[in-house]
Amino acid sequence: MENIKFWLLDILEELLSDDLKKYQWYLTNGVEGFRHIPKSLMENANRSDTVDTMVDRYSPDGAVEITLKILNRMNQNELAEKLRSNLRENAQRQAENQNLKSKIKEKYATLYEGTAAKGKHNLLNDIYTELYIVEDWTGGVNTDHEVIQIEARPARHAATDAAIKFSDVFSGSQHVKKVLTLGIAGIGKTVSVQKFAVDWAEGKSNADIDFVFIIPFRELNLLKDKEYSLPELLHHVYPEQQPLNETGLFDGECKCVFIFDGLDEFRSPLSFDEKKISAVTEKASVNVLVTSLISGTLFPSARVWITSRPAGADQIPSKHIHLVTEIQGFVTDQQKEEYFRKRIGDQDEADEMILLIKKSKTLYIMCYIPVFCWITYTVLQHIMKNRNTEELKSLTQMYTHFLTIQMETKREKDNKTPQKDTKNLLQSNKTILLKLAELAFKQLMKGNVMFYEEDLRESSIDVTEASVYSGIFTGFFKEESEFQQRKVYSFVHLSFQEFLAAVYVFHCYENKKMKELKILNPWYSIMSEDVPQVYTYDLSSEGSDNVFVRINRKWSKNVPLYEVLMGAVDKAVESQNGHLDLFLRFLLGISLESNQRCLQGLLTPKQSNTEETREHIKSLIRRHNCYLISTERSINLFLCLSEMNDQSVSRELQEYLTSERHSEKKLSPGQCSALAYMLLSSGEVLDELDLKKYSTSEEGYRRLIPALTVCRKARLAGCYLTSDSCKTLCSALQSANTPLKELDLSYNNLQDSGVEFLSAGLKSSDCELETLRLVSCNIGQKVCENLGSALQSANSSLKELDLSNNDLQDSGVELLSAGLKSSHCKLEKLRLVTCNIGQKVCENLGSALQSANSSLKEINLSNNDLQDSGVELLSAGLKSSHCKLEKLRLVTCNIGQKVCENLGSALQSANSSLKELDLSNNDLQDSGVELLSAGLKSSHCKLEKLGLSGCMITVKGCSHLASALKSNPSHLKELDLRYNHPGESGVKMLSELKEDPHCALEILRVEYGGEIWMKPGIKKYAVGLTLDPNTVNRRLSLSEGNRKVERVKEDQPYPDHPDRFVYYPQVLSVEGLTGRCYWEVEWSGYSGAEIAVSYRGIRKTGGFMSQCDCHYDYDGQPMKLRRPDCAFGFNNQSWSLSCSNHTSMLFKHYVCYNNQIRAVFHPPDHFYRVGVYLDWESGNLSFYAISPDTHTLTHLYTIYTTFTEPLYAGFKVSNSVRLCEI
Repeated sequence: MENIKFWLLDILEELLSDDLKKYQWYLTNGVEGFRHIPKSLMENANRSDTVDTMVDRYSPDGAVEITLKILNRMNQNELAEKLRSNLRENAQRQAENQNLKSKIKEKYATLYEGTAAKGKHNLLNDIYTELYIVEDWTGGVNTDHEVIQIEARPARHAATDAAIKFSDVFSGSQHVKKVLTLGIAGIGKTVSVQKFAVDWAEGKSNADIDFVFIIPFRELNLLKDKEYSLPELLHHVYPEQQPLNETGLFDGECKCVFIFDGLDEFRSPLSFDEKKISAVTEKASVNVLVTSLISGTLFPSARVWITSRPAGADQIPSKHIHLVTEIQGFVTDQQKEEYFRKRIGDQDEADEMILLIKKSKTLYIMCYIPVFCWITYTVLQHIMKNRNTEELKSLTQMYTHFLTIQMETKREKDNKTPQKDTKNLLQSNKTILLKLAELAFKQLMKGNVMFYEEDLRESSIDVTEASVYSGIFTGFFKEESEFQQRKVYSFVHLSFQEFLAAVYVFHCYENKKMKELKILNPWYSIMSEDVPQVYTYDLSSEGSDNVFVRINRKWSKNVPLYEVLMGAVDKAVESQNGHLDLFLRFLLGISLESNQRCLQGLLTPKQSNTEETREHIKSLIRRHNCYLISTERSINLFLCLSEMNDQSVSRELQEYLTSERHSEKKLSPGQCSALAYMLLSSGEVLDELDLKKYSTSEEGYRRLIPALTVCRKARLAGCYLTSDSCKTLCSALQSANTPLKELDLSYNNLQDSGVEFLSAGLKSSDCELETLRLVSCNIGQKVCENLGSALQSANSSLKELDLSNNDLQDSGVELLSAGLKSSHCKLEKLRLVTCNIGQKVCENLGSALQSANSSLKEINLSNNDLQDSGVELLSAGLKSSHCKLEKLRLVTCNIGQKVCENLGSALQSANSSLKELDLSNNDLQDSGVELLSAGLKSSHCKLEKLGLSGCMITVKGCSHLASALKSNPSHLKELDLRYNHPGESGVKMLSELKEDPHCALEILRVEYGGEIWMKPGIKKYAVGLTLDPNTVNRRLSLSEGNRKVERVKEDQPYPDHPDRFVYYPQVLSVEGLTGRCYWEVEWSGYSGAEIAVSYRGIRKTGGFMSQCDCHYDYDGQPMKLRRPDCAFGFNNQSWSLSCSNHTSMLFKHYVCYNNQIRAVFHPPDHFYRVGVYLDWESGNLSFYAISPDTHTLTHLYTIYTTFTEPLYAGFKVSNSVRLCEI
């Protein structure tokens, strides 16, 4: 109908205005056989209105008929003929459309499964089980075998992936014309596109599409040496169709879909650099035709759909693809169970089979793949039928059973008596099977999964034989298609080809055909049999990097089997795309005598010592540093051990998990890969996963990340994560049914881009994360916008957020506050310690607290320059009836007595819900405490904990507090007055209240009292330090009463001492530091100095070189510093600030701790004096730049950690360092 409207409009467009009026006159006055159209409908009708009116009144066919009659009366014969031509073309197109639909239904509406008798098929609609298909490709760069992709994938899918139906790939948007669908071998790509075509042919979907052509790349391989035009190519693929250029197929009005199936099977790689064609009549190679269609130079209105395994997908530039989809197979238990229930009529039998599958972790994981489901169904049905109680524990056992079942099926097809002796079964088919095994091996080494005549001849198989084989061994070898009088063959699945290839290796070894195995040995390829072999394996050192040790040895026909197997292991490990992974598992599985016995008749069972091979695999998994094996290869090696019935690595890792002494043994990246795989596939949920408990490398931590999808709490602080790691973390947050509630990513270089990924995960409907810590993650104001947006999401479940030690600034927190006011926001705890924020933040947070939607119960704004004016704005929010805040920390916020008036007023408010208030390290003085005490006296005050340490309070202030407690004794339970000057009388009056049974006070802290603390700011904590001559390096000279140290050229005559720094120009102080301490240091020299604190037991000799990771990039490259592990900051026993005026340095000032570097942003220019503030008990270490003119302090950086023993001031000297008098 739509085409008819367009044709009619096209005709009317060619009529002049007067002719159009005349045409409309005929319509209103009537034409024989047709009712007239009322004149009122034609008075102001334009051409399109006229067409719509005719179609509505006369139907499409009637509108055409009356148009022809009117055109004839008007002598518009050419236009009438043009319309008739369109009708004839449309009729022919409809005929060819129906012809094509019939052919598609005939060819694809039934599905042939191998074990069925030849000619017996199942209806596709009866057995088709819906697959899980998502937009976009989640597998990333293809560096792993496809089965490993499945096995290493968590047993959950990301619910926020846009799941789609294949029938809708072209209906979502008019702009989607080029679609690429990816999926591993056997996952259902071909069946899915066939289902799309069948549904179209049966009129179930996509009725607007005129033609659908399925063109398998395997068939195009047979045309690669010829040139065709597009119509000629279609006629070759669909010879029963009439010449399609006569149907108007290529006129731009026809909707046509070309499905190119199996790009990975195309043996002529697509080249988009070659010249394209644009005319449908122009001839070109198949390669050029396909690339021209995909790029849109040829038939630009056509829709093109390509399917491929991931390995072949990178041939097509992304700019030519509008939509990428991935088939993930049977993701859910429901999909897997539906598959088996559709094939088993008896539901009790189906339940029994499903139970058997779930008992085997390996089998259950592999059932993502539809073809593997069919193999599993075939094997388990046979086992259940014969009441066999054998438990299948490995893939090798599964495929061995499958092979023997096919031999039994063949015997039944030959109408022979069933043969239960598997040895005789295999022996009677040995010649044929070994030819097929040879074909499997040789083509696997070439990367081929489809075979042609020339491939068969290479393995001494002629076409006649191949046709016989495909008719007999229907379960695993099939004739794909017959095209251009040539046939295409394949195994039922890539995995079975890999299994037979492994069988062939043992056949060759058994028969001394060592040249056939030359390709498996990475070294043998450059040697002849007469040249000494020069490698072996050092198995003496666990985790040794030096795996290969040279010796003289000849590669001969008598080489031990373990050397063949180890050569195969090394070749598989070197593979970039993992194409030998599953082959290796089968190869090592067959090396077991028990599996060889099952293949007796095909192979001769021999007792072989696999100890060397197993130990070699273990040494590769345990390997550190050089020749690092990828995650995917490591997991495959772990699974290889399982095939060999060796669970030692698994037990070793289980013991490691349960041990309390993790740090004593360093895990290799390979062990981390295996550990993550174990945790993911265990089916158990961990209460907590703390990566810092595991001693490993940066790469090792990265490999453990996927395991957080199976834990409730994930602690990844200081694990060298980057923004790229957040992609994996985002996927975890979006995973359906993930138990993750708490995530700590502090002290990682996530940057704004990384947290942007995380924020997307927080918006997922499946994300149930309640706690997120991002302390010191190199993030800025942009993050706040993303997190604010996430807090406003209806799916947000976040209750606790810690963004401390990041340069958020006022503008960032303003963006975050917008989220705090949302009705969807559930945030209860917010920490913004040391975020370079000021009074503007207080205004925004105060406004948020007044919002009816606010859920905030705890805010920590410590170590920010809020000043009195800022806290005044915040206090307004505390008085609101909507405010639910219970805890407020404002430590070291540069506030004074004015604040106390505002806070005291808030405490008196009937709406006050504040239970904890910490104002420590602010110069409140007695006058401030007096104002605050007015609030404490109020009956509305519910405060239970008050922190006033270091606030310059004397006995007078204590008196005000005591008075308040007497007036309102029911609530305050804890009072901290350390580092003040209460005097004996002040302590006494408060202590008496503590003892008063009517007073709630339970904890009173008055330690470190005295007049010494009655100084403003942190300088009150000043300590006198001297440098320890027993620790000073011999290239350093002490002077000025051991308060100054200089770098010198000559070694100093210091006596030997175990505490002396031998390798590095460093020195420690004599005094050990606990409590609160402050000191100042002056440094000189172009190269600066390092100012540190350290435990006494820091390594003093050189030690090994430790690499420190810089959390900020330069030109996209991370900066790495290597220093001995005795250097300050390059270990877990010291924390340092590096200062320099060296203009060529990337960062003049940076802190270093736990082998991580963090730049100091926005430091003042040209300062040479640094203040260091230590609060040992709180785990705070702050560095300040001191102005040479005003002596004011500018905050540089604060480190938050936990100290476990006394600290010593430390210095690394380039020129000189001097301890200053304060």
